Amino acid sequence: MKKIILTAFTGLFAVAVQGQVVITQADFGSPGDNLSIGNDTIVAGSIVAGAAGTGQTWNFSALVPDAIEDLNFVDPAGLPAYGDFPTSNISFQQFGADAYINKSANGVELLGLAGQIMGAPFPVTAPVTPSQTLMLFPAQVGVNFQDTSEIDVVIDISTQAGSYGIDSARFHRIFYTEHNIDAEGSLTIPLGTYNAIRDKIDETTIDSVWIYSPNGNVLFGIQQGWQLIPGLVAGFIGLDGGVTVATTRNYRWFAANSKYYLVDLEVDPTNDAPMGARYQADPSTLPSGVDEEVYANNNITVFPNPATDVVNVMVKDLKGNATIALFDATGRQVSSSALTANQTAISTNGLTNGLYLYRVTASNGTMLKTGKVLVAN
Repeated sequence: MKKIILTAFTGLFAVAVQGQVVITQADFGSPGDNLSIGNDTIVAGSIVAGAAGTGQTWNFSALVPDAIEDLNFVDPAGLPAYGDFPTSNISFQQFGADAYINKSANGVELLGLAGQIMGAPFPVTAPVTPSQTLMLFPAQVGVNFQDTSEIDVVIDISTQAGSYGIDSARFHRIFYTEHNIDAEGSLTIPLGTYNAIRDKIDETTIDSVWIYSPNGNVLFGIQQGWQLIPGLVAGFIGLDGGVTVATTRNYRWFAANSKYYLVDLEVDPTNDAPMGARYQADPSTLPSGVDEEVYANNNITVFPNPATDVVNVMVKDLKGNATIALFDATGRQVSSSALTANQTAISTNGLTNGLYLYRVTASNGTMLKTGKVLVAN
């Protein structure tokens, strides 16, 4: 089951107050702020989280990106699911979902997500209840808090799974999160050196996908009523099955005028061994052999899903030419369309009802995004 690291949606910077680094409401990124985020999937051995306490030195100058993507803070009022989150005042997209966030003098809260979450092959609008606290203000060394919240949303999937006797799916996730701002010191990354604080974040999530059948289906092992989705059925209709428990640990550093974390270091929660890093980067200084992505994967949205007459492809910040191709269940390509505008409409006329795979490819052949779309004419 796909894991969305929701606490990665924290974007803060710090100001110096009497020698300490303190984070306030004014320091959070605002609509119109744009950053470049590098992704280093094989970090150098010299990059370690280090000890807690003040006066620390972190030299992360050896970070090298495998790719760089754009991260754009936007006004959520212009997004499709804003009506479900009317108190949201900032949003950005990561991992295939729009995050609807409220920032205030008290802190930053995640109100919900809208997109392809928890392995769903179609967009899901998912409130987070209660809202997940991402940061408390003012934030400085010694501040710590715990947070428990959940996603629990039921959607109609009868068009997709009615032939199996299923009419609804329930996506359920419980978050247990602990923040501990435990260190302060000098942080060096390829972009520069900063006086920074560090937030240690431990999170456990429990994901499950349920289905509802009014009458059951003995052939596929589906009982009447609600049940966890059987693995066989999950594979047929494009959902993840079973219950997944995941425990993660991330260290995130914040400093003056960064508007977002400077470094997000994911580590093995058992021994703190680095597993990967995302960090603010300058795309003009990319090493040889690394290209800036034509599109960030999370800037491409395919909707509606299910689709009736057309499939729309929306690309934020179009930077060049790309193509979307549809493939049927046998792997046969059934259509191909050039993406030449920020939103392209693709007719589904002539396509039989069913599940299709889509692939978005840049003009240089780079695969930008894949996914599934259900056609129900």
